[in-house]
Amino acid sequence: MKDAENESATDELTKAVKIVRKAIQDLETNYKKIANTEEQDPVLLEGDTRTGYACQMMVDPKDVAQVFLDYEYPMWRILEEEPPEAMWNRLAEIYGLDAVCSVDI
Repeated sequence: MKDAENESATDELTKAVKIVRKAIQDLETNYKKIANTEEQDPVLLEGDTRTGYACQMMVDPKDVAQVFLDYEYPMWRILEEEPPEAMWNRLAEIYGLDAVCSVDI
């Protein structure tokens, strides 16, 4: 009886893993498409300037998507976990900010 229960639980877990992997792959494919497409509408980035002011700026989604891919953001987003701080720091560095807190992509 326990073998059948374990097999059922394993099957359910395998199905769940496949669903999560597919969601990550789909999001990754979307970001790759954005990263490889020229002349797109800009996206909103929010952060803080080095002088301590909050700011919003419109940025090229191609650059943001590439950073997201570099830091495996699709995985973090699907798992609903915080991405590495280094990803946000990289975006801040690219756009000359002290910190970035969100990007609408």
